[in-house]
Amino acid sequence: MITGELKNKIDRIWEYFWTAGIPNPMTVLEQLTYVLYMKMLDDKQIQEEQNANAFGFKLVDCVFPEGEWLNLATEKKVKYEDMRWQ
Repeated sequence: MITGELKNKIDRIWEYFWTAGIPNPMTVLEQLTYVLYMKMLDDKQIQEEQNANAFGFKLVDCVFPEGEWLNLATEKKVKYEDMRWQ
């Protein structure tokens, strides 16, 4: 059973989603999965950037390239840098 500080942290996360209007646990897990996936993508790119810098290569096929991404639904541009975890 989870007790103490860890339980309090988990409860705060659930409460945050609940007050944001997301009471369905499956939706919460889905959103957390997306966030963790984005972190993994950023961690991978950081590692690839470090390798490229160490060996003097230019990084190609980046997950988060330089420039902007166009959200077709809202027609707003978002910088790839703003999508990164860091």
